[in-house]
Amino acid sequence: MTRRHETPTIKPPHHPTDNHTMRPQDIHPGQTYIAKIPKTLPTSHPSLLPTAENPLQPLHLSFNRGERFNFAVTAINDDGTVTGARLAQSARAAITLTEEQANLLGLPAGTYAIEGTVTDEDDNPVQRPIQIPLTIPARWLSPLEEPIPIAPSSVLAFRRSVQRKAEGMTIDQIRKSIEEAQEEERSTAEKALDSYKAEERLRVAETRHRELKRIESVMIEAGMERYNGEGDPEKIDDKS
Repeated sequence: MTRRHETPTIKPPHHPTDNHTMRPQDIHPGQTYIAKIPKTLPTSHPSLLPTAENPLQPLHLSFNRGERFNFAVTAINDDGTVTGARLAQSARAAITLTEEQANLLGLPAGTYAIEGTVTDEDDNPVQRPIQIPLTIPARWLSPLEEPIPIAPSSVLAFRRSVQRKAEGMTIDQIRKSIEEAQEEERSTAEKALDSYKAEERLRVAETRHRELKRIESVMIEAGMERYNGEGDPEKIDDKS
């Protein structure tokens, strides 16, 4: 297997012509991309086999079906795959004891390691950066800053939900909901810096915030005392 090696670092990725499908020639060792693990894994593929660097690779990919994570590429292989590391956070750690430490614990001669959770003085888990070695198909990668989209049908469903909850609310109640939605959006945006799951929730929070502000405008223009979906030109019915 032919590989080009380089130490993984986080750099702005190269932009291929098609942002949805990346080819080995679109990818550069030493750069970081988004790895999108499909919900249905291929039945036969090199990425489903254990590797010397990660014997648990098949299990790791199976547990992360349908997920996204940052992936630092270290090598491009001639079979259409890329080798690199998943960039993640973990509170777990393993430390190999020195001979002196083993003696202090009264252990017989040999090599020992201690595994467990890293905590602070208040017994709270402390996350640390880790790298999980993986080899995956190049086509599973996307540019690092590619936004997570929401399907148009999902946007309609979220807007419909907001409209139903707003039915009969006064303008003051709507404005209070707008404040709460804005705070939720801000809070989720902070979490989205480090989590793709939070980024998905951010798209939902943004949709809810926009829809409430639109409802407020409709109520002001129509002179509604309480929101009535029948007077909303953009009301979304159950068949939409």
